[in-house]
Amino acid sequence: MLLQNDNGQASIWTVNGTSLVSSAAVGPNPGPTWHLKGAADFTGDGKAEILWQGDSGQSSIWTVNGSTFVNGFALTGDPIDPTWHDVGTGDFNGDGKADILWQNAAGKVAMWQMDGDHVASNTSVGPAAGLSVIGTGDYNHDGKANVLLQNANGNVTQWQMNGDHIAETLTVGSHTVDWHMV
Repeated sequence: MLLQNDNGQASIWTVNGTSLVSSAAVGPNPGPTWHLKGAADFTGDGKAEILWQGDSGQSSIWTVNGSTFVNGFALTGDPIDPTWHDVGTGDFNGDGKADILWQNAAGKVAMWQMDGDHVASNTSVGPAAGLSVIGTGDYNHDGKANVLLQNANGNVTQWQMNGDHIAETLTVGSHTVDWHMV
């Protein structure tokens, strides 16, 4: 498990069932203005890297070996401002490297297709006014991540993706808004 405390420090916990096997701090403490956004294999080496986003909108990826910090690099490109938030990761184009999905408060969705430590392409995916991205995953088993979105009434939509293009929009269903995907 990847965790972050209120002061900003990241930690990796190894668990066996409900038993904590080990825990270790990861890397330097970036401080409370930086937030863990997830872990994914951005480099295609079979190991997960750690994705961070700061309150200023800046993003960074840390490479780690187990719980040992190896290197950190800042990501550059649009959108880099506090109105955009990393809302998911996944291999949207099937190249074996995780990409980053962004959404702003107006509902616009953008994607960074990643190649290790740099943004290979930056594309607007589509407007999603009234919808919030709630998850990513390869829901149709084609080797490419897709996007789940939900509106204020609980209706769930799936964008089946082909890279940074929406190949198909499907209605998944509806549930009460007091349930949240994790």
